[in-house]
Amino acid sequence: MRIVRLTAIIALLSTALSAQAAVKKEENTKVQFAGLLGKMMGMFGGKAADEGVRSVVAVKGDRKLTRTGDTGDLVDLAEEKVYQINFKDKNYKVLTFEQMRQQMREAQEKMAKEMEKMKGQEPPTSPQQPSNIEFEYDLKESGQKKTIAGFPTREMVMTITMHEKGKKIEDAGGMALVSNIWLTPKLPGNDEIMEFDLKFYQKLASAIDMRQAQQMAAVMASNPMMGDMTKKFAEESKKLDGTAVLTVTTVEGVQSKEQMAQAAQSGQEQKNQGSKADIPIGGDKKSIAGGIFGGIARKAVQKKVEEKAAENTASSTPGHSTIMTSTSELLSVSSSVADADVTLPVGFKEKK
Repeated sequence: MRIVRLTAIIALLSTALSAQAAVKKEENTKVQFAGLLGKMMGMFGGKAADEGVRSVVAVKGDRKLTRTGDTGDLVDLAEEKVYQINFKDKNYKVLTFEQMRQQMREAQEKMAKEMEKMKGQEPPTSPQQPSNIEFEYDLKESGQKKTIAGFPTREMVMTITMHEKGKKIEDAGGMALVSNIWLTPKLPGNDEIMEFDLKFYQKLASAIDMRQAQQMAAVMASNPMMGDMTKKFAEESKKLDGTAVLTVTTVEGVQSKEQMAQAAQSGQEQKNQGSKADIPIGGDKKSIAGGIFGGIARKAVQKKVEEKAAENTASSTPGHSTIMTSTSELLSVSSSVADADVTLPVGFKEKK
């Protein structure tokens, strides 16, 4: 009887806590690419390319609605259903948790068959083996502080670099990811969302083949570089105590010393050739005038090209060129959530 009563009390407490958990968070994320790809994204990306994509996450009790742009997912833990919503077309599809478990099982079976086929086959080779690549991770406080969207924040800088093993990235070149993270003292929201997601994944866990999970863990453990990175990330991430209000992540290509020297030499040669071509030696006044104006025109065009290139690939560090920049900004967070925030919109029809 005592066990039954205790179980009932725990169930009641869990229900009460679940009913109290409520949070609504709104963010905006903007991704920009440099060079030609960035120009194409700007031409065809529409409003999202200029202003970014707004996302809203609302949790209340056993329901969570995640909306990004014109699409969203409403997860109902009690009903064990996911409603995939199209806000633009005003319709939705329903997927049960059991259907999701079945999809996971089918994906695992397919993966197992593919792995079985690969047994005995030689792994594909590449010009540069993974063993020659080294990753470094660093997280530190910059000391900078400022108010963003009304929140007092401090800056943390996370840097992940990829380069040739045994050499510095400044010497060998490579790739760098730098995140400038502006933190404010912990706000409500993250814990509630993580708690909901944990409950959701626990409900789907019955579809996971533990043998395959153990195999994956063994693969991770057999890769010292991945293991060291994971351990380092876990240790350093403890410094991220707070809520991120603004995160600016930049992916950069880093030239080696040799590449920088070659680029400088090539630039000087082009400059010298351009100055020599401004005024032709000999010829009549008409050809001289044409040469002068032609040289001016070439300089103007070259300047425009250089300005555009600098705009697309600007970086504060010499030898670094920007590939992509992602900006994620917290717009609002509130513990006040209406029922309508986690309910299917009125008038939406189910799509079979």
